[in-house]
Amino acid sequence: MSSKKIKKADIRRQESLSSINRLDVKIPEGVSFSFRYYQDDKNKFSIGGRDAKYLASLLRRLRDLSQLNAQEIINNQSKSLRCHGIVWKNTTEPNGFGILNEDILINIPYQF
Repeated sequence: MSSKKIKKADIRRQESLSSINRLDVKIPEGVSFSFRYYQDDKNKFSIGGRDAKYLASLLRRLRDLSQLNAQEIINNQSKSLRCHGIVWKNTTEPNGFGILNEDILINIPYQF
């Protein structure tokens, strides 16, 4: 085994980095969907085994919903959307979806 010593890198803030201009980014008003907590291990809610037509339709639906804001989705009267709050104790999943700290992350869960 070699006994070579490795020198620490000299990490100093370069003056040229401070001249980078910030861009103001407009945050879209519509809802967005995160797949951070996506679970595909429960057959009841899984998209596993679905065909390409189903998945394409799902993505189009998420695209269309992302053009609305939260209130527009919640108050929508369309029969094809059927958005409503979830009361876990009245469901077959009384403990939620099993996401760590779910009760802190979400005030009112919705299903659509």
